[in-house]
Amino acid sequence: MREEKEFVIRLHLAAEFADDEDSDDDGHVWLRHWERTKPAVMKAIFQTLRESGTFTAHVQNRGAPSDDEVEIAIELKR
Repeated sequence: MREEKEFVIRLHLAAEFADDEDSDDDGHVWLRHWERTKPAVMKAIFQTLRESGTFTAHVQNRGAPSDDEVEIAIELKR
């Protein structure tokens, strides 16, 4: 028998600019900052799960680009 539960953590990224600024002028620098930060966020999630000693976890994307979505499959250790 298998039991399952879905739990979603959704991160919404945004940057505000003054009315006289063009957000394209900065070359999406704010988004590049996120892309540099994202690996540390993912590492923290996996490290926490590993340290629990209770779960195994692996990335399980289902066709969506990793820039837009990362799915993590978590299972109880046996």
